[in-house]
Amino acid sequence: MLVLVLLPALAQDGHVQDSVIKSLLDQDSARDTTSYVTTEDSSKTSGEAASTDSDRFVLRRLSDTMVLRLKRNPDYAYANDPGYWVKKKPADADPRFWLWLIKVLGSKAFYYTLYTLLGLLLLYVIIRIILDNNVRLFYRAPKKKTKAGPHEPDDAGEEDPDQRLKESLLAKDWRQATRYLYLISLSKLDEKQLIRRKADATNQEYVSQLRGSAWESPFRYLTSLYEKVWYGDFPLQESQFGRLRSYFEDFYKSIGKLSILLFLMTGALVSCNRQHGSQKKELNRRITMRRTDRNPYGTKLAYEGLSQLFPEAEISVTSKAPSDYFANSTKSALIIIAPTVEATPSEVTAVLNYVGNGNHVFISARHVADTLLHALGLKEGYGNSQLSEMDSLHIKLFDRSALEFYSYSYPGDGYDNWFTSLDTQYANVMGKDSRNRPNFVRYTYKGGGSLSIQLAPLAFSNFFLLHKDNRAYYEKALSNVPSSVTTVYWDDYFRYYDRNHGSFSAFQYILNNRSLRLAFWLLLILFGLIYLFDSKRRQRMIPLISPLRNTSVEFVRTIGRLYYQRRDNHNLATKMVAHFQDQVRTRYHMASPTLDEEFVDRLSYRTGYPKEPLARLVYFMQTLPTRAYIPDEDLLEFQQQLDAFYKTA
Repeated sequence: MLVLVLLPALAQDGHVQDSVIKSLLDQDSARDTTSYVTTEDSSKTSGEAASTDSDRFVLRRLSDTMVLRLKRNPDYAYANDPGYWVKKKPADADPRFWLWLIKVLGSKAFYYTLYTLLGLLLLYVIIRIILDNNVRLFYRAPKKKTKAGPHEPDDAGEEDPDQRLKESLLAKDWRQATRYLYLISLSKLDEKQLIRRKADATNQEYVSQLRGSAWESPFRYLTSLYEKVWYGDFPLQESQFGRLRSYFEDFYKSIGKLSILLFLMTGALVSCNRQHGSQKKELNRRITMRRTDRNPYGTKLAYEGLSQLFPEAEISVTSKAPSDYFANSTKSALIIIAPTVEATPSEVTAVLNYVGNGNHVFISARHVADTLLHALGLKEGYGNSQLSEMDSLHIKLFDRSALEFYSYSYPGDGYDNWFTSLDTQYANVMGKDSRNRPNFVRYTYKGGGSLSIQLAPLAFSNFFLLHKDNRAYYEKALSNVPSSVTTVYWDDYFRYYDRNHGSFSAFQYILNNRSLRLAFWLLLILFGLIYLFDSKRRQRMIPLISPLRNTSVEFVRTIGRLYYQRRDNHNLATKMVAHFQDQVRTRYHMASPTLDEEFVDRLSYRTGYPKEPLARLVYFMQTLPTRAYIPDEDLLEFQQQLDAFYKTA
């Protein structure tokens, strides 16, 4: 996920720097001439209008009291304390390698390859989880389990081993008690994350999971004892069980000591970290640029300083769209300081109309929307040299009162950009980077308005402004906005705004960013997989195997019920006689029995069944062929005599 988030930042299109007018790049100073842009007649040259009163430059400053108070504040100690700036330098590497690597990472082939590998990896993980856990995504809820037999233990995942152990001890079932002692040991090992219980794991697999640990040897010994007792039907006496139970209890205590050991180790690590942290000063390098943040890359000082640079104006924070309040605004200024500024064509039109009505817009962002840049004839630079310039920021600003450029720097992150192309007929270069490439331009309108775009937003961070005398950059840059404005808007709209629903939405902000969107969906899929597979019980219910049923007896009973329902008593009695004769042949080995007195004597001798009731039974069978109809009472009596013979013989 980190790779996916960082790739778009590193793999931007490597545009070749356009040839900027040589005189513009090489000049050491600039004339204080103002070029005018008008939406009314863009064909007119800049010399047609003279400088207006509202465009006269008057340098305004922050109070020394405020700046000194902030510098003495421990929250801002990072600004001038070199102890915060120490950062591990990366090893020197061939820049050609980084150029080649960035080119590869930015290619479409790399993206397609990466997505294919991620898809295959995700598919492999799902298949392994299904195979290892015997997962069925669609299955019926298991029926209520009947009471287990003496050799069919209840499912370990559905019972309380401690409670079952107590019941086994009361019943003096030492074999079952041994089993629950072993299950308790597995539960404790699983709780301490020493093993991972699975539905199809064997005891030896659990032993293998403890390989190399201090618990491997005692657990292997307990496993061998358990298997002998449970699977080997070892006759266990009460005295023997007492010794076996002591072995398990000692093992439980050794596992419990793990928690105490981890607690002590954690406390020691925390103590070491605190001592180490008290000696080492770390700089918070998170770039937030929020007006309420005191961290190095927040903009609390820039926001609070507006009240001193514009003492007669009302300072207001707005998160509204440009079209909501720009149409009728006059003598106001909009300050936009953000990492990036994205704008739709309609928003660009609203901003330009706002400036055309005599208002002022100041934008400071590392990236500005192409829609606005194209409207002004600007192009941003994307170069690999940014990688080597991230550790510090060196910029220049044109002082309109002294008519020369002054340099400013600080040891924090650079996070800046530059313009590769601009129209010098309208744009005034107000600032440059360390290589004299323009990074700050200003446009003035006939109606008295102005539009400024600066591509080094960290120049307005707390760290930069409080470092040495860098506040002068802030004072001179915003002094280009006349002090005669009545309202100064601090913009939160272009920082984070849901343009589809008219209010800020963090979720929409994530979805609008390609890298964050991909990381979000991957994280959501990961959580779904964890819930899908890990929420199910780890050991499935052991299925009950029903004993084989005597289907022949069931068949005879079914046929008998069929004949009885039809009231065909004579046919039913004939089938009963045939079944009796078959039983005599197969069970007592009397081939082709003849129903006579000799048969009665032989059958009574072999079965031990009394001779008199057997003679009555045989007599009924002898007379059956001569009888046309058999009443229900006679058939039931015949059935009772047969049942008595089958049970006794």
